[in-house]
Amino acid sequence: MNHRSSRLTTLVAGTIAVLAAVTLTACGSSNGSGSSGTTSGAASTGSSGVDHAKSEVESHLAALSSFKAPGGPISGLDALKGGTITYIPITLQATFFQAQYEQISQAAAPLGIKVQSCDAKSQPTVATQCINQAVAAKSIGIITDSIPFALHKMRLMLPLRPTSLFSPLTPTSRCRHR
Repeated sequence: MNHRSSRLTTLVAGTIAVLAAVTLTACGSSNGSGSSGTTSGAASTGSSGVDHAKSEVESHLAALSSFKAPGGPISGLDALKGGTITYIPITLQATFFQAQYEQISQAAAPLGIKVQSCDAKSQPTVATQCINQAVAAKSIGIITDSIPFALHKMRLMLPLRPTSLFSPLTPTSRCRHR
């Protein structure tokens, strides 16, 4: 995840926290009797809640200064150098999928791996064509994004070839080395 998307995620989470604090303050400001004699106490409590939420948001906006990989080194990456990964999102019209493509490309570049995309254009037949093209081009990996795994079933029944198929955001995601 890059710094920009990390900040966006943190900002969204902070906004939700601030809205939750304001909503809770609004819910707690009524004493049920119809009078407004105790609203100043509720307002001061609400203000400290909003201030607390704001400080929480600010504490998470700072950039990470370091990152520790969750496991040991991955072996065999040299064999993939010069290969191509094909990224097939359900559509490249959405900025989210464009950002995913950019992130995958940036991650693969230091390994000497190229990434190409094939826009499925929200159509199952085009998605299948993209997968077939990637297999024919001998991609070292195929990443499908938000394409239901059921659409891959026919593709996976074909003779096995050395290609990995991975669909990260589908609820029924599977990684299958073919």
